[in-house]
Amino acid sequence: MISTGKDNKITIHSAQRGQFEFIRQIDCNVLHFASAIDVLDNKIVLGHDNGRIVTVNMDGTDQTLVNTTHCDVEPWGLEIIQEAVTFLTCGDDN
Repeated sequence: MISTGKDNKITIHSAQRGQFEFIRQIDCNVLHFASAIDVLDNKIVLGHDNGRIVTVNMDGTDQTLVNTTHCDVEPWGLEIIQEAVTFLTCGDDN
């Protein structure tokens, strides 16, 4: 289970049959609220309120900015299509 919030940290827990265990917390390099989150190939994909989309390895290394704007608005939805090596977003620009 992966979550993030206004503290600019990604929190990872294991979840097994209702039992949750803290794994790690990762500081985000982009100091903006993350409004969308997904996981692909052990990478966390975050969409931030300033339009930036960042990937982060599950171990917290290699934070990479992959998109700098979503029409200058916040990406709200994030979907990964692995076989097409593509991600889709929707934003508050409708």
